[in-house]
Amino acid sequence: MEKLFKSYLIQTLVITLSALITGGLIFLFIVPQFYFPAFPFVFIVFPSVSIYVHSLLLRTSVKKNEQFNMAFTLSFLLKLVIYAAFVGISLSVDKMNYKVFVIFTLSAYVIYTVHETRAIVKAIQNLS
Repeated sequence: MEKLFKSYLIQTLVITLSALITGGLIFLFIVPQFYFPAFPFVFIVFPSVSIYVHSLLLRTSVKKNEQFNMAFTLSFLLKLVIYAAFVGISLSVDKMNYKVFVIFTLSAYVIYTVHETRAIVKAIQNLS
């Protein structure tokens, strides 16, 4: 299980670094007028929450199926609450480019959620 977590951690860091570099270049050279101060914090909050939730799901994946299903469902709720709080706080600080920020945050949510879901499904298949 530790090997699966290390693999997930490395993949998440690669995704984060790639998105940070790509987003930074886009905001620096293509659309600097849409840059928002919370941009770097997206790459702290999303991977951190994703890694933490994934570690919890890996631990519950070896337990009964009902416990894992409940943990999986609650993990999505936990992530949504944390991400909504992050968006709310960020938007209260800078309201100028809120549309770009919301689109960017939703994109990050989709990327990290798809990555996490694929990884947990693969982990469950390996453990079975």
